[in-house]
Amino acid sequence: DHQLRIYAALQKAGVAFENHGKGLEPAYNPAFPDSSESSTGIRAMARYQGEKFSLGGLLQTVSNVGGVQDVSSMVWGLGADYLVTPEWDLKGQFYMLDPNTDVDSDGATMVVAGIDYILSEQARLYFAYATMMNDDGSARNPFGGGHGQSIGGVAAGESPYGASVGLYIGW
Repeated sequence: DHQLRIYAALQKAGVAFENHGKGLEPAYNPAFPDSSESSTGIRAMARYQGEKFSLGGLLQTVSNVGGVQDVSSMVWGLGADYLVTPEWDLKGQFYMLDPNTDVDSDGATMVVAGIDYILSEQARLYFAYATMMNDDGSARNPFGGGHGQSIGGVAAGESPYGASVGLYIGW
């Protein structure tokens, strides 16, 4: 009986597979058709939903990142939210990247904190703050076109941060 209730509360679970062919990878050079490898990725996620909180997890592996042979990466992360009152929902996420390259200091960690103001079942106002803490040899930027410091480029070892404010409407 207890196991059945836990299973029923597991709202989402999923597994995905993707394959990027050689011609789609940054390492691909049309003059040298064998200049890159196809990249493959596997992603798994699950989410537990309680009455006032939820907890989710993600695991992702990618081989031949960017078309470069024998360069792989793994990302894992956790996310949680807690309904403080019927109107306020606190949220947090934590992700770690391990690129599995020959460089020991090219990983990164991302931390996100946020709060939602619930207008209705379909609408929320939200605020989120995120930072990417790069290792000394890493220059990753999670803010490809949004708001934040270092939107253009990030130097190795920098820790860009950003904030987002908006309205979410779901159907």
